[in-house]
Amino acid sequence: MTHRTVIAGDVDSYLKFADPKEVDELNVRLDDLPYVIALEVSYPELDFANRWCWEQLGPADGECMDRHSEYRSCMIEEAHRHNGKWATHWHQKTDYNFGPNEWYFASEADRDRFIAFIASLEFRVG
Repeated sequence: MTHRTVIAGDVDSYLKFADPKEVDELNVRLDDLPYVIALEVSYPELDFANRWCWEQLGPADGECMDRHSEYRSCMIEEAHRHNGKWATHWHQKTDYNFGPNEWYFASEADRDRFIAFIASLEFRVG
């Protein structure tokens, strides 16, 4: 398993390479979950951050992808959805098991709590 340091990212840098469908999907997410943080993370870091969100904020909104996690919060195996106040979106690998991810939050306070959590780790953010 490869571990990388979390690196701050930004939505605009990923949108340069996005197709129109991806841009439309982003705009739909932003309608309900307008507070965003973009980070480049490894799979283990992604799983760890998502688990923190589950524990602090409840299940992620939308199709549940937690069954693919090595550090699961949701134990339902079959395809299903949740209604929640946060969501996550993985873009693509940019290196071995590493790439850009965004977290979307319904409230600014929840996004700021997530940022404080990430900053409290020994990762480089920014």
